[in-house]
Amino acid sequence: MSALDLSNKTLALQSGRKTRTQQLVMIRVIARDRGETAALKYWLDECPRISRAAANQAMR
Repeated sequence: MSALDLSNKTLALQSGRKTRTQQLVMIRVIARDRGETAALKYWLDECPRISRAAANQAMR
């Protein structure tokens, strides 16, 4: 991983944006705690760049 990648990730975390991995983990946690419907709502509202297939995989 280059220094630029690390600085971009650090900036994203500091600014409140979540990385793709963090978003997928959140989808998984929400699906387990509150159910699949809540996880799908989070995905639609907060994760527009994550595909439906990736969200479904995270919920398994």
